[in-house]
Amino acid sequence: MRNFWLVAKHEYLKIAWKKSFLLGTLGMPFIIVMVSAISILVAVGQRGELPLGYVDQAGVLGAIPAPAPEDDINFIVLQSYDTPADARTALENKELQGYFIIPEDYTNTGHVELFYLNKRPSELAQADFENLIQMNLIAHLPFDIQIRLVEGATVTVRAADGSREFDSANILNFIVPYIAAFLFIIAVLSAGGYMLQAITDEKENRTIEIRATSLRPMELIAGKAFGLMSVGLTQLTIWAGTGILALLGVMFFIEDLPTLSIPWSFVLVAGVFFLPTY
Repeated sequence: MRNFWLVAKHEYLKIAWKKSFLLGTLGMPFIIVMVSAISILVAVGQRGELPLGYVDQAGVLGAIPAPAPEDDINFIVLQSYDTPADARTALENKELQGYFIIPEDYTNTGHVELFYLNKRPSELAQADFENLIQMNLIAHLPFDIQIRLVEGATVTVRAADGSREFDSANILNFIVPYIAAFLFIIAVLSAGGYMLQAITDEKENRTIEIRATSLRPMELIAGKAFGLMSVGLTQLTIWAGTGILALLGVMFFIEDLPTLSIPWSFVLVAGVFFLPTY
């Protein structure tokens, strides 16, 4: 048994301290962190500092006023103008990032015009204006109906036997199985690659003959397999841990991100099948 652990330790350290392994293992978390940081920076500064203007020719924005600049809420500042000329003057003076014109026939056509100079207002800023119009259009309805209209429909796909279901409100229910399958494929391919590399190196420097004459076959094969599998699991653990931390960071900084709940039942099933199969 002692020889088994010696072989496993040797194989693990020989691969784990290689520059190529360290670069590949630490490079992926670096990419994940960079992508998450860029997503956070883009999302946090997405609305822009300048307000959006609007000209309400249809009179649909009277029930619920736009948030004032001093209001401490995560919402774009919206400035009302009486005429399109006033709004255009403010835009040319760089007081606005853009302005909307709500025409008189808006309730029939649903058409709104957006004007800007060089840079189009972000999708998040436009969504704030659309939400303001939506809230005003449904302001006369009962509160419970307003909530239903704002939240929209939630589609749940359920298996015929009731064993599984996917909720459109939580995208993790859909992507977690693909992530588990992807990680399993990466684990198998990486461990197989490490095994092939180790066998090739030992045959080239004649180490395999020395080991075969000083160890029992089971100790040699089992120790080598355990050490190389541990290398693959170490790599996956680092990647998965970094991905989870990055996801938590994105969810913390991006308030408008939908609430995500991890399907722990599937994660448990995947874990139970992962290690024995691997």
